[in-house]
Amino acid sequence: MDAIKLFCLPYAGGSSAFYGKWRAALAPDIELVFVELSGRGMRFGEKLYQSFEQAVEDVYTTIRAQIKADEPYAIFGHSMGALLAFEAVQKMQQAQQNVPDWLFLSAKKPPIEKYHEKMDTHTLSRQAFCAHLKELGGTPQEFFDSEALQDLFLPIIRADYRILSQHRPNPNIQRLNSQLIILNGKEDIQEKDVLEWEELTNKTCDFHFFTGGHFYIQKHVATVHQLIRNKLGKQL
Repeated sequence: MDAIKLFCLPYAGGSSAFYGKWRAALAPDIELVFVELSGRGMRFGEKLYQSFEQAVEDVYTTIRAQIKADEPYAIFGHSMGALLAFEAVQKMQQAQQNVPDWLFLSAKKPPIEKYHEKMDTHTLSRQAFCAHLKELGGTPQEFFDSEALQDLFLPIIRADYRILSQHRPNPNIQRLNSQLIILNGKEDIQEKDVLEWEELTNKTCDFHFFTGGHFYIQKHVATVHQLIRNKLGKQL
C-alpha cells in the first residue's frame, strides 16, 4: 500500500523547517508533505499574505493539488497552522471534496465566537513584540541576540500576526467529517477550552495533553511521532 500523505503546516512566522526532522522519523509508511507558506522558507522570495483568506486559499489549493478524490490523508497544523488547516478543510467540506481522514490540531483554541479575541500584537514595538515571542518560547536565543536576524524575520512574523488579527469565526461553520486529534501544552490553553473542539467534528475527537507551554512539541516530538504512527498505522 502507498504511504499515507501527512501535510504539515507551521506556526506564525514559521516554515517547513519546523518539521524538517519528521520525515525520517515517520518514513516509510507516512509521506511528509510540507505546506510552505508564502514569503518564508522555500518560498522566501514570494509576497507575504495580505489577508487570512488568501492564506487559507493558498493552503487549500496546495493540498487539493496533491491528493486524489478517494485518497486517505492527514493534516498536522501547529498554532496558526492548526487554524489554517481547519479553515482549509472547512472549505473542502463545503465544496463536497475529499477531506482528510485525520486532522491533527496543535496549540490552538477552537475557532468559535466565544474564543474570538481582538488581536493587536502585530502593532507592538520591536522590543515588546520580541518580549512576546520570548514568552511564547520556541524561538532560538540567537534571534533575540541578533538585530540582523530580527530585521530578516520580524516582518514575516508580524505579517502572520496581522492576518491572524483579521480572522473571524465562520458563521456557517460545519462539523467536519474528519477525525480530530487535538494536542496541547498543559501550560498553554486551558483544558476546558480545548475540549470544545469535540463540537466541531462528526467523527471521533481525541485529546492529548503534554507538559509545557505553546511549544511543548519541541520536548515531546518523539511522543507526537508515535501518536501519529499509531493513528495512521491503523489504515496501513
